[in-house]
Amino acid sequence: MEYQGKLYVGAIPVLLALAWVFLGPKLEDVSQTLSVSDADPTQGTPPKGHLRPFGYHADEEKGIVELDEFPDPETFYRDYMRKSVPLIVRGGVKHWPAVERWKSEDYLREKFGHQVFNVMFKNTSVDKNHFGHMFMYMDDYLNHYKNHKLYLDAGISLEMAEDVTLPKVFGCDTYFKIMKPYQIFFNAGWSSTDLHLDITETFFAQVTGQRQWILTTPRDGKNTYSDDFQYHTGISQIDIESVDLINFPDVTKVDVYNITANPGDIIYVPEGWWHQVRAKGPNPPNIAIAIFLHWLNCQYEVPPGTDAEYVEGCIKIREEKPLEMTCGMKVDEAPMSELKETLKHMELDVFTSISEDASEIMEELEIQTSLLKSGYEMPDLGLALGDIPDSELEAALEYALKTGYRLFDPDLSEESESILGSVLASNKHCKREDAFVIVKVPQDSLGKDATRKSVENSMKRFQTDYLDLVLLQVPSCNPKDEECWELLKESWQTLEEMNATGSIRSLGVMDIKIKNLRDLIKIAKVPISVVHSRFDLMKRRTKLRQLCNDNGIRFMAHSLMGEKWLTEDGQNPILTSNDLRVVSATSRATTQAVLIRWALDQNVTVVPRALNPFYISLNQRALMVDISEFEDTFENFPHAD
Repeated sequence: MEYQGKLYVGAIPVLLALAWVFLGPKLEDVSQTLSVSDADPTQGTPPKGHLRPFGYHADEEKGIVELDEFPDPETFYRDYMRKSVPLIVRGGVKHWPAVERWKSEDYLREKFGHQVFNVMFKNTSVDKNHFGHMFMYMDDYLNHYKNHKLYLDAGISLEMAEDVTLPKVFGCDTYFKIMKPYQIFFNAGWSSTDLHLDITETFFAQVTGQRQWILTTPRDGKNTYSDDFQYHTGISQIDIESVDLINFPDVTKVDVYNITANPGDIIYVPEGWWHQVRAKGPNPPNIAIAIFLHWLNCQYEVPPGTDAEYVEGCIKIREEKPLEMTCGMKVDEAPMSELKETLKHMELDVFTSISEDASEIMEELEIQTSLLKSGYEMPDLGLALGDIPDSELEAALEYALKTGYRLFDPDLSEESESILGSVLASNKHCKREDAFVIVKVPQDSLGKDATRKSVENSMKRFQTDYLDLVLLQVPSCNPKDEECWELLKESWQTLEEMNATGSIRSLGVMDIKIKNLRDLIKIAKVPISVVHSRFDLMKRRTKLRQLCNDNGIRFMAHSLMGEKWLTEDGQNPILTSNDLRVVSATSRATTQAVLIRWALDQNVTVVPRALNPFYISLNQRALMVDISEFEDTFENFPHAD
């Protein structure tokens, strides 16, 4: 791929960091006083805070320990980490170069614009807890993050590591041996998490903007109604924007610790503490760096059981930790990029995502190709242009080419073909011969002269002397309708003549029935390279695909997302399937990306539509999705053939 970049994938993304198990420390040094509403929900008066954001139920908010600087590593362990006492250090990282530099989008673009990061897109949520993941260049992210619900959630890059240091409190081998990679969280200040707990000791350094933290104790987990959450443990099912205290009355028993982190502050949240976090303005960007310590590892050490049993098991693990800690090795505070080199002999996890070379990950995003009977390679994943407005098409094509797309299926409009031809002729990401363009001859252009004219007009619009693939739209010819069949043969023979002169490299058909395909195979002098047909979970074209496979013909899908099955009320039974939502949520991908992955696994070429650059990247995410564990889900999905 001509556009070289780097990719940084989050080691513990914000949703993946949510705990899969319940755990909790001994809290002997933290007040356990509960704030319980006096209202009785059975008497008609709603409790205080009913249908208000989480935290409004509390009669009195509590604070956490505030310090001006971190204590030394040994003191922090003894007085805070071992005792599970949350705290905030005001100005604890204000000396980081990032605190000043990352306010500037110009700086972010200049330093990191060529790098690729994991990004979540909220508008594609398969449910309220799971978003679609994709990969974006920082340059593109900065172009769009203010106007769309985008959330960059990834490990920091080597260049970013120059702007952040290892805080002095962690300059001890006890800590950096159990430290996970630094994580960047970056949006426009709109994000708000569910009430959840993490499986790590979490340190959140606010670089720009603010974050409001509402914490509650681990033992209050029994009052947060997390048991019935569908996908993971460690996440409350309550709506944090409007808590229903009639249906979830025990929430009124939950203590609330409320603190806001400002630029340069760093907050410590012990493993097992429940927290709900809200990014705040006043102006974007809102950026934080998270540091995670895997210390208790309760998810591995505590046997499965009830939530309460799990909490008590984790309390016991913390109690059994030594009262004091000594450092076997200490390092001075320095930029993480320097420490990566200094401590490289230790092979520490914290440096695993601070990499100069992301070629292996980029290879996973590279679109594979299949060899056609014509001898030419065709990409397995492409982009159909039908849903993109002409006014936005040029920018969308530039974005697709930049991210590695090479297969394009324009609609039948003259403008679509002209714009695609112009972009391919002038773009800096690939040569014309590296792109693969599909052209269709519609049914109303059947016949020798009409077919030739249709193809030649497309060539003029594409500003090219050849076309990669021409698909002939086949009418449904009745066996007794000799005129229809003769017209089809005439058009096919015309395409064969143009193939012989080099004007067309590969020939194919679309919307063809099995009987007509068998007949065409018999008379075709130029082999059929591609059959383009409707294909989705409910209409799998098993016999047609088998005929294609038997004859070395590549099968290409259209209408993969199930749009042909729309009900009278506009519902799509495929995209709204609960079973597919589970697959999507587990895969951290959109349902569309999951369907693309499934089709690719069936040896089918896919050219889906995309409304905008985000969907182009969301679809490409399918290349990194593994749905093998859900084989039965797809196999048992109701289908006709």
